[in-house]
This record gives sequence, structure tokens and C-alpha cells, in this order.
Amino acid sequence: MAEAAAALEDDTWVHPDRPTHQHCVVSLMSFCHGRTDNPYPKSIQFSKQEFLELRPSDIKRWLAFRACGNPFPSESDNPTGERAASLLKAKHAVSLCMPNGHVKWMEGIGGNPTQHVSITQFVGDVERKETRGLGRKANDKRAYREAEHFKVLELFRSQEDFDHKWKYPMMTLWSHHLIHRLDDSCHFKVDDPHGSHAWPFTLLTKTKWSKNVKTKQQCPDQIILGSSKWKTCTLMSLANYLEMWLEMNHNATHLFTTDERVGPKGKPLGPLNVNKQHANRIKAVVWSTDEFKSLEDEVGDDNNGIGTCSNRKYAADRCDKQGAETHQVEYRGRWTGENGQRVVKKHYVSSDNPYADAYVASLLCDNGPTRYKLQEGIDVNDNWLYSEVIPNIKRRFGNDLRLCQVLVLA
Repeated sequence: MAEAAAALEDDTWVHPDRPTHQHCVVSLMSFCHGRTDNPYPKSIQFSKQEFLELRPSDIKRWLAFRACGNPFPSESDNPTGERAASLLKAKHAVSLCMPNGHVKWMEGIGGNPTQHVSITQFVGDVERKETRGLGRKANDKRAYREAEHFKVLELFRSQEDFDHKWKYPMMTLWSHHLIHRLDDSCHFKVDDPHGSHAWPFTLLTKTKWSKNVKTKQQCPDQIILGSSKWKTCTLMSLANYLEMWLEMNHNATHLFTTDERVGPKGKPLGPLNVNKQHANRIKAVVWSTDEFKSLEDEVGDDNNGIGTCSNRKYAADRCDKQGAETHQVEYRGRWTGENGQRVVKKHYVSSDNPYADAYVASLLCDNGPTRYKLQEGIDVNDNWLYSEVIPNIKRRFGNDLRLCQVLVLA
């Protein structure tokens, strides 16, 4: 109790600079101060005292107003305004800005008002009503189906320009094979893939930009395997794409963009822009075509269609259907587990025994994983292969001959 009291007296608090959470804080304060019709501007900063005056009942009334349009909902008031998942995100955003965010609420003492059983119960009630079809309709997109995944690659590659024929398919395969978000792919740098000492027929890389990666322990090397089906082979696609990319951009830093501008808060603009470009092009070139739409076989109110996350969901669902354990898929995909547990840290596999990662990677290889090698009877040396097949890759990765060997054979 003494430790909790000391935490409540912490004077180091300043209004946090969290632009992505500020709209939730403004919404809460506008509601509590009776300004729902004339909300505060998003740039406003509230005092510590204003936050300390908040009680769990204020948080619950605010969430109820967002969900039901009534701060004191009755049993007949259905949560058609917001989903339970959205309420949890709003609660979390406010919690991060609380002066005593790390202290659980204690009656008569204080703490973080968002951490109270009444709020957990209310969100649970909203979720139960959603299950009965009485809440707001879900808007989460479904996973690709196998035919749709292949059609995305086919329609992109049917275009003649470099971006559609090579870059966007490579981005699709890269995010699929590593089971991560497309915007994670956009942050990869040219020098991130590298050869493996233990498994010279594979490549290794790290997903360092995932929202679930906070420490080095949470982004160990991920294995990249070749696929027996060339159309979806990540190694073959990378070898062809990277050779052309480096021919056009000898000193490229990023794997998918040449825009090295930095935003006002130090964020690189290139990855953000190429992410938007990919999203716009897949809508225009793939999803809007009759050829792709003809693959749709879901109807009814529960069909929310596809989105940019469908590729990742398809990869995860595919591994699950083939027998991978949930924690193995989460490990490969850098997801957060139940109750906020960091799966990558909890299930960390050391570099000398990456079974889970390799196993899930193999399940993502169509017709099984493959190892590239020269056919018997072909008598060529490495110098000829490097100079005639991948001269640009060899120029850039001259110190990583294991990577060069994998890509030149692919």
C-alpha cells in the first residue's frame, strides 16, 4: 500500500505526446466537461489535476455513450455505435495518458480509473450483445483464399511496368512469407537479408518495425525458404527483383523505395508512401477487376470483403490449417498473445534451434520447400555465375557470398 501511495505522488508526469491517442483523450474530456457538441481542439493539453479528477464511473459513462449513445444504458439499449474492440482501444489510449497509468485503481486511494472491474464488465456485456447480433456490425476483413492469393500475383505480373510486374508481387510474397503487415515490408532495407552460416541454402532477415517488437529479443532472425512452386517462391522473386532494383538504383537504401525523405518527427516518408502506393494499385489493378471479383463466393451480412491485411491473415490461417501450433504462427508473425503477452519473447527460439520459425516457413512454401542447386553436367564456376547472372547483387553484397550463392542459384 505504501508503494502504491508513493506512485500516486509521482510529480514527474507531463502531458504525453501521443498523436495517435490524443483524439480519444479529447473525446473523453469533452464528454466529461459537457462539450460533446463543441469538443475541444485536438491540439489541447490537459493538466494533471484534470486527469486526477477522473473516476471509473466517468470512463464507463463515456464508453457507454460511445457504444450505445446513452451514458446510462438500459438492457434494451444495444451497442450499435462502436464495437467492443474499439472501446478497448479507446480505453487503452486514455490509460496511456493517465498520470498514474501504472497503478491499478483502488477505491478511496485512486490510481488509473480505466483499470476498474466495472469497465471490464461493461466491455464484456457489449461483446456478448455483438455475439447475439445486437451490436455494431464487424468491419474486419477476411483472409484471402488460395485462388485469390494467386490471382493477386497474376494480375500484378500481367502489367508491363517494373513496379507492377516485379515490385508489388515481391512485396506481396515478402509479407506473406514472413506473416507480417505490408507496412512492415515497406521498411525493409536492401542490406537486411543476409546469408546463413548454419543453413547455407536459406536467407535470414529481421522484422524490426512490427508494432509488437520493442527489443532485440523480440526480432530474432527469420528464415526465408525457397518454394517448389516458382510463382510463389520468395527466393526466386527476390533474386530477380533485387538484381533489377540495384541495376536501376545502385546505392538504394530501402528494399522497395528510393524516397529517403524524413518527416517532421523523424519518421521516414518513403516507406509510408510506398505502402499507400501499393494499397492504391492493388485496389485499381486487382480487386476492382471482374476476373478477381469472380472468385468471391461469400454473400450475406457477415461478408466484409478483403483488405490489405487479408494477405497476412491468409498466411496465418494456412499454417494453422496445416497443423502449426498457435504460438508457432504468432512467433513467425510477431504477434501479441493473449492478455498482452509478448509471444516472440515468451516463445523465443535461440539462433541455434529455430525450429518453430523454420517449420512455419516451410508450411508457406507451395508444394513444399526447396533447395536450389546446379543441375548435374553444368560446369560453370561461381565467378561466371556472379558476373553473368547477378552482377549488381554481387557488387552490393560482395562481402556476403552466402547470400550471393542462394540468389544466383534461384
